[in-house]
Amino acid sequence: HKMVYAARIAAVGLLVLLLSHDGSAFSMTGLRAALRPTLRGSAVSRSPLVGLRCEAEADAPATPSGLPPMPKFFSKWDDPNYDPTKDVVDTDVPLQIAAFNGDVDEMAKLVKEGADVNEGNNRGWTALMYACRYRHADAVQWLIDNGADIGMANSFGATALMQSAHYGGPTHLLTPHLTPEEVNFRNVFNWTAFTWAGKGGHADSARALAAAGGDVDHKNMKGSTPLLEASTGQYEKNGDQSIVPTLLELGADVHARSAEGDTPLHNAAYLGFTYAMELLLGKGADPDAVNDLGETPCYNVARGGDPAALKMLLDAGANPNIETKEGRVALHEAARWGKIEACNMLLEAGADVNVADKNASTPLHEAAIYCRDWDDGETAYILMQAGAKNDAENSEGATPLSMAGDDEESELLGALKGTWEPEEW
Repeated sequence: HKMVYAARIAAVGLLVLLLSHDGSAFSMTGLRAALRPTLRGSAVSRSPLVGLRCEAEADAPATPSGLPPMPKFFSKWDDPNYDPTKDVVDTDVPLQIAAFNGDVDEMAKLVKEGADVNEGNNRGWTALMYACRYRHADAVQWLIDNGADIGMANSFGATALMQSAHYGGPTHLLTPHLTPEEVNFRNVFNWTAFTWAGKGGHADSARALAAAGGDVDHKNMKGSTPLLEASTGQYEKNGDQSIVPTLLELGADVHARSAEGDTPLHNAAYLGFTYAMELLLGKGADPDAVNDLGETPCYNVARGGDPAALKMLLDAGANPNIETKEGRVALHEAARWGKIEACNMLLEAGADVNVADKNASTPLHEAAIYCRDWDDGETAYILMQAGAKNDAENSEGATPLSMAGDDEESELLGALKGTWEPEEW
């Protein structure tokens, strides 16, 4: 069951990545073009895709949102999870290679020989973007001092500010040159640099953005704020959990809701991020908040089964019997995934062992069908000891006993019949 759970998490992660990768600001070119007429000139046009976006913006076929269509490729450089240590820079522009390496002397030499500091490669990346992405502060400062355009966007719309905020670059060197409007620039996914700072786990970037007028509670297309992103605990390798208290100190709304009604506590609970959970609860987060599906943080944590996270919610007064719109409770999830300790904790907290969902399935039905593949008898045993009915019928007339199969040597079937118990018990 752990493998199945991991696969589901991986699938969700891939979907989120494809929807919200760091190539995130197609309309930035249009904004900067309006603010700086010279942007329509040579600096941008050296990148075929970005140049085309500038020159043909008004005539581009519109999407339902009225925005130009997305490029039909996905660059590894726009993948937030791409590990550059396993590859080399994929550009043939010498100045960009020097920026990737943080080699200021080489950059100075190349510019003196005529290199364009704002030249874009075939993906629209500039030297400044590479320097920010790889956190080379000296290179970033040198490029700014020598005319680098901070507002340029690559072919996926990502700016140097977004790269810096996402990967922990020297954001404080960029923000003094940007207006609050530019700091809060939104892409087609409605992501800002602040959103990326939350996702990447970079407190210093968050502070710099806030000081420059960044909106700490801005919502992206998913309705996710920087705090909602940070509360997952899924940061870049150089990011860390200090982003959570930093965002709270900056005034982030602990009750913010995503487009699906999730709160930061929902996100933290789902992955058992107890550090964030404690901070959020301390700021008044509601342990019984329900999302659009009726799921609570307790329901989310039961799925993952993290004992410390579940205890934290129950100690905060979470009600284990709140039903989702499908009539399911946390015990359904804990039983389905064979989370033995979570089942025990929920039962001790007063969970109804015979609660039935809209399909009349009880937690014991869940244990009987989903724990059968790995012959998990312990979950069924715990539920039976708490008074679960092995003959309860669901809407299809199936009982836990009928769903467990007919293998008389099965521990699961034995637990349901009352003829088997765990050895350590």
